[in-house]
Amino acid sequence: AEDYVSLGLHDKAKRELQNGWDVLQKAGENFFEPEHHRLLGRICLAEYRDSEDSDRLAEADGHFSKALSTAQKNESKALELRAALDRSEVLSLEGKGSHASAALQGILVRFDETDNSADFLRASALIKKLK
Repeated sequence: AEDYVSLGLHDKAKRELQNGWDVLQKAGENFFEPEHHRLLGRICLAEYRDSEDSDRLAEADGHFSKALSTAQKNESKALELRAALDRSEVLSLEGKGSHASAALQGILVRFDETDNSADFLRASALIKKLK
């Protein structure tokens, strides 16, 4: 789905994401629910960038918030961080960079400081940029 989003094929991205989600639901798999919501948010954010429709931005924020809450419920720090990174884009677009920085910092403190995952490094860099 992310590849389709990067190509501007938002409807195709939604269909592929839904097809994958349907397969997971039939199998009773819910661990990746945060990713499902995060990717829906990425699609809405891309649609916002194309149209500047504030409803798309609000919808993206809703999906990212849902991704965050389900990742927390599943106790998945990695998926929580990924959702927070994407939500920080929305907050920055809304002029709330300090909120984005604080939210990311609150998640990063729960990681080992030697973590060198791409998401951890991206979040660390974004926090410095937002300060």
